[in-house]
Amino acid sequence: MSYAPNPTRLRSATRESAGARNAGRDRLTSTESRPRRGNGGSTPPKPPRGRSYEEARDWGQIALVAGGIAAGAAIGAGVALLFTAETGPERRAGIARRARRFGHDAEQKWEDLAFELKEAARAARDKLRLRRARKHTAAGDDETDADD
Repeated sequence: MSYAPNPTRLRSATRESAGARNAGRDRLTSTESRPRRGNGGSTPPKPPRGRSYEEARDWGQIALVAGGIAAGAAIGAGVALLFTAETGPERRAGIARRARRFGHDAEQKWEDLAFELKEAARAARDKLRLRRARKHTAAGDDETDADD
């Protein structure tokens, strides 16, 4: 037999208790109320365990974790630089080469975007002019029909 605490105060399902429990259910009719499980109202309810969702965050702990992550990333980058096969000047030249390539690519993308925006503006302007011209000719046709 187990003597572990039972917070729900429910009986464990053994052969004896299961038979007694089923026999008790058979005696109750549908209009009778069954006793509620839990503390049965005889003792006051226990306060809930755990932290409240409304509790304020501990920003000190969050900052500590973020600082640990940043320090780990810096240490990892340092170790990677120490154990690489390139020398300092080679590394700087590679970084400069990648920076120039990135700048060139960014410049090309901005020029492409500017071209696309100019083309879209030109197409919208042409479409608007065409619409106005159609409206003007349609209005002119109505006037000529009225004059005849």
